[in-house]
Amino acid sequence: MYRPVPMQKIRIVALNSIVRSLVDELHEKGVMEISRVPESELESSQHFSDYNELSSKIIQIRSIKNILSNYYKKSLVKSAKKISENKINAFEEELKNLNNELSNIQSNLKKFHEDYKLTNSLCSLDIDFSKLKSPHIAYTLGTIPRANYTKLVKKLEKYSDTLKFTHHISKKNVLFLFLHEEETVIDGLINPFGFVRISVPLEIGKPKEHLVFLSSEIEKQKLKITAVKVRLTELSENYYDSISTLLEKYSVLSQRSQIASKFGFSEKMVVMEGWIEKNEFDSLSHFLSSVFEEKVLVSKISKPKDSPPTKLDNPKIMKRFEFFVKLFSLPKHSEFDPTFLFFFTAPLFYGMIMGDVIYGIFSLIISFLLLKKLKPKGLLLFTIKLWIISAIPAIFFGIFFDEWMAMTHVQFFNFLAGFGLPTLISIPLYEGFHRVHNLTQLVGLSALVGVFNLSLGFIVGAINEWNHNKKHAAAKLCWLGVTIFGTIAVMSYLFNMFPPDTIGLYSSSILMLSILGLVITEGIMGLLEIPGLAGNILSYTRIAAVGVVGVILAEIINTFFLPDPNNLLMLLVLLPILIIMHGVNTLIVMVEALIQGGRLNIVEFQTKFMHGGGRLFKPFSINNSENI
Repeated sequence: MYRPVPMQKIRIVALNSIVRSLVDELHEKGVMEISRVPESELESSQHFSDYNELSSKIIQIRSIKNILSNYYKKSLVKSAKKISENKINAFEEELKNLNNELSNIQSNLKKFHEDYKLTNSLCSLDIDFSKLKSPHIAYTLGTIPRANYTKLVKKLEKYSDTLKFTHHISKKNVLFLFLHEEETVIDGLINPFGFVRISVPLEIGKPKEHLVFLSSEIEKQKLKITAVKVRLTELSENYYDSISTLLEKYSVLSQRSQIASKFGFSEKMVVMEGWIEKNEFDSLSHFLSSVFEEKVLVSKISKPKDSPPTKLDNPKIMKRFEFFVKLFSLPKHSEFDPTFLFFFTAPLFYGMIMGDVIYGIFSLIISFLLLKKLKPKGLLLFTIKLWIISAIPAIFFGIFFDEWMAMTHVQFFNFLAGFGLPTLISIPLYEGFHRVHNLTQLVGLSALVGVFNLSLGFIVGAINEWNHNKKHAAAKLCWLGVTIFGTIAVMSYLFNMFPPDTIGLYSSSILMLSILGLVITEGIMGLLEIPGLAGNILSYTRIAAVGVVGVILAEIINTFFLPDPNNLLMLLVLLPILIIMHGVNTLIVMVEALIQGGRLNIVEFQTKFMHGGGRLFKPFSINNSENI
């Protein structure tokens, strides 16, 4: 739990004759991350000979599945059927033909709809366009801005002696008729007035009659679309599950074929190397020996050249915090796993920032609503689950601060009593630590939390380094001394919180020894980083600052929107606004508490004990899509 799972690198030597069976067994077992065998006298292979064929099959089946997925509904009761592999080509051909047919019909339908819209706009002209087709007379149809129409007509009337034309106008369109030889001249006159041409379909006659034809064709196309979709839905219901199973099968075979590119081959032998969990060695060795007898030899590699991968091992309740660790930086195999620490510090900082009983309850409600409605994954899912866990310390800190929607517990329960509820609390049960009224103490408390958190980080860092580099471990202990005794010295001499002549003197002495130790272990650069440590400690005062901002906003909301229970009209108006405003403020605090608490964990805390840069353990397993 405190460190990643110990790993062991192994080498497997086997006869070429059983390599396919060996790969199958390792894939099923799923405990070994296979590494590339270093270059040597052994030959390397790209993959097994059937890899290209398998890849083609996967592309084909994935294409089929993509088409079927558009018509597959999980809620339907299906009569699932199996499809034999020798019928895949014919099945794909039918699907593609149906898909192409559907695309063509939809294109035709779109064209009919466009023609219908155009034809409908021409009905008010009441013209038979088929009679306008003449070798001597031409026409142009279009739209023109209303403001320009009168100007255009007056312009054309000036040429009435030399140009022969006529025009019709409807609500939307203008139709000009003219002799063919006048076409170029007319174009030159109407274009400057913003005339936009409309192309009239060749088959159109009387617009109203053409509308009837188009309506009939639109209905025919819709019926064709329905028929094709019914067939596609039927195929999807019958064969989607079978196609999905085939895709999984070929994906597994492809992974097994591709993994051979990491092996080393000789004329009769094959060598593979990789990492397994240390406690899996005996089990795997015994399993392979029992299956393949003397055809396989499994051995440990005592001094591997590459670093072990990292596999985190935490209780189920803490596993969700592994996402937080993996998201920023995975610890190396030799480092402390910070998941356990983040499980406590992340909710702690969140709770201190929110620090309100009712806001903690609101945050629970908001989190569960988001979880139910959004069905989140990845980062959002982790965030919501962290909110749910962190709402509990937020409620506890709310009790400590005596904050109930920015009211004391007495004020809050008196407010509820105004609605006819029984008066549960009439006198104070305790005196809370009001954050706004005790801001100086709150800032000091936040800084002390920072001192404790950073000290814990340096202790863990010293433990991490002890077996690898004693000098670095000593440096971490020196930093621990600077953090703790530097803080005590400041509190003694600047704030008189401790006697300067005793505790102040002793802490200053240890502080100077710690600084000397820094110079010895880290050189002069260690001295230059001391102001940065002070900045780290002061950074924790953001807990107080962000929390107080949330309290002030809540108090402002109460000032403007807290209703009088005796005024029914104002109660009906203000109570919903009050709840909404506090809900919005809760959401703001939730986001800010998460961001600021996360920053303290990642930037200030984690850097004190973890270098990171670990590589996630990815065993060659059927359940692991990233095992190649």
